[in-house]
Amino acid sequence: MEKNLFLTGDVQVGKSTLLGRVVAALDAAPRGFCTRPVEGGGLLRGFCMEALPGDGATPWIARWTPEGGPRPCLHTFEDYGVRCCRRALAAAPPLLVMDEIGFLENDAPAFRASVLACLDSPVPVLGVLSKKPQALLPALIRARGDVRVFETTRENRDDLFLRVLEATRSLLAASAGSREASA
Repeated sequence: MEKNLFLTGDVQVGKSTLLGRVVAALDAAPRGFCTRPVEGGGLLRGFCMEALPGDGATPWIARWTPEGGPRPCLHTFEDYGVRCCRRALAAAPPLLVMDEIGFLENDAPAFRASVLACLDSPVPVLGVLSKKPQALLPALIRARGDVRVFETTRENRDDLFLRVLEATRSLLAASAGSREASA
């Protein structure tokens, strides 16, 4: 039975924007994390991680090298990312948000374990998965029986909003019902 929903698609197709629209339309205060691009001088400098709700910290998860490729900051995943997941689970929110799970964390085993613990929890997850073939954690997530993945394209992203919103609302209602039954 699906309990976790993820968006995937090509780079810059609007996955994070769509996720943000869905979260804004819900009557839920999610916990988790999101990644944000860091720009400077009109160029992409890298990405940082931000807790939900924000705690003021935005540590780097990757900085672009002079050659133009990302250099992962694994300590951010292994420290801050793990804390984001643990705090989210401890708060027992109605929804966990993970934006974005990709290839940068391939060498971050504690973070991978924390993400999988969130997926194993009774709290529904709404997130974004990288489509890159070298991304280990997204492949593990896709292979789970409790995950539904929505392919996001420029052509379908507006129509997909209503489908993802309805699916998320259904998961939230089911989760609330099972929490009440166990209380």
